[in-house]
Amino acid sequence: MKSFLKKLLGSVLASFVFASAAFAAEPLKIGYSDWPGWVAWEIAVEKNWFKEEGVDVKFEW
Repeated sequence: MKSFLKKLLGSVLASFVFASAAFAAEPLKIGYSDWPGWVAWEIAVEKNWFKEEGVDVKFEW
């Protein structure tokens, strides 16, 4: 029984690792408009704050 649980736990952990790596490869797409509330986001992009935190972001109009 312990062997089965170890294998099950290992499989679950491996799937989380591989799944997170697959999601990390694509940039986070954020659509924005000329609404003034988006100014803070634009400043963050211009100052590379997202890259500093390791987040790949793609803003689309």
